[in-house]
Amino acid sequence: MHDTNPEYRVYEYNDMLTVLTNTLVALAVQGEVVQLRNFGTFYQYQTKPRVVFDPVLLTHKQHDGNIMLKFKPARTIQDRIKAIVQQERNQDAKT
Repeated sequence: MHDTNPEYRVYEYNDMLTVLTNTLVALAVQGEVVQLRNFGTFYQYQTKPRVVFDPVLLTHKQHDGNIMLKFKPARTIQDRIKAIVQQERNQDAKT
């Protein structure tokens, strides 16, 4: 990326990624679904509460469910990755 556009610096890319991740976190906390076109969708889901056994204390403990952030890649990016992997495999088979 730096070769094609020399005025960008590493710290500018890091700032952009920091802003993006902070925005994703803020929206996920609010329960929003974030979709980045041709990349994927971020959404939150809640794990179920469960009872676990503590072998040290020999007791059962109740664990509440957690809020997790999940990512589903877009079909277009999956197809692009598959094409690149297939091309690399074809080149390896020729050598």
